[in-house]
Amino acid sequence: MIGSYEDLLLGAIDMHCHGYPEIALDCRMPLEDVFTLQMAKEYGMKGLVLKSHMWPTVDKARLLNKMVEGVKAFGSITLNQCCGGVSPWIAEAACKLGAKVIWMPTWGARNDIIRRGGPMNILKRAYGNDFSLKLRDGIQMVAENGTLEKDIRTILEIAQSYDIMISTGHVSPQESLEMAKYARDLKFKKLVMGHPNTISVGASSDQMKEMVRLGAMVEFCFIDAMPLRQRFHPKQIAGFIRELGPENCILSTDAFYDWTPPAPEMLRMFLAALVELAINREDIKLMVQDNPGRLLNA
Repeated sequence: MIGSYEDLLLGAIDMHCHGYPEIALDCRMPLEDVFTLQMAKEYGMKGLVLKSHMWPTVDKARLLNKMVEGVKAFGSITLNQCCGGVSPWIAEAACKLGAKVIWMPTWGARNDIIRRGGPMNILKRAYGNDFSLKLRDGIQMVAENGTLEKDIRTILEIAQSYDIMISTGHVSPQESLEMAKYARDLKFKKLVMGHPNTISVGASSDQMKEMVRLGAMVEFCFIDAMPLRQRFHPKQIAGFIRELGPENCILSTDAFYDWTPPAPEMLRMFLAALVELAINREDIKLMVQDNPGRLLNA
């Protein structure tokens, strides 16, 4: 690289990177995962978290780490219905297999079904009428009486015992807040509100601030600022960073499609945009290097 962003990428971790295949074989990505990981190494990154809406990525991460040295792929699991949903024993099994992140439901969350989030539309295109998730099938974090479901409390306790990160996925802001309250009571410090400014979540600025007040962190992804999405300008994220404080934020790509650059280049574009929007370089390093490193023990 001959640009001026090497210091930002050196030791950076992309906390939200979809590999291939994802959803279906004809949902393409720019590169095979091994080449994405090699590119991350060439960019000086420390690694990336492999996320799938469909299946655990712990086995893929393990093999990739044998193939590419000097950079790290971190495995994870998303607790959608195809992985067994919000099951404590599945969460613990993932931890025992080396997962570093547990994602709460994405397309399987009742909130995502209501809001018709991005993954839901892709699944319907890929599988047509074979995919018929109804609102009644959607997973909720909170019982009818307003309390956090027992299994969710248990999964938070499991994450605390294994010292791994939990993302709120696509659940509603209200459900995320209930999770944050319980995490605060547990003194669990690795709860992250997943991309709250997207259509899949739809959190307000005040709800993000309340998550931070309760001790959670907030993730911002670049995918929705890319062409063909353009759901917001990067200056929106810059504004949220200033409101919440960089010490409470992490940055990621949510790389997914073949019309985007490979994840490492997409991350470079994200960080470069924030520099142009006058976010302090040391604050960017905090959000893309230090905070992810603490969450992943990396």
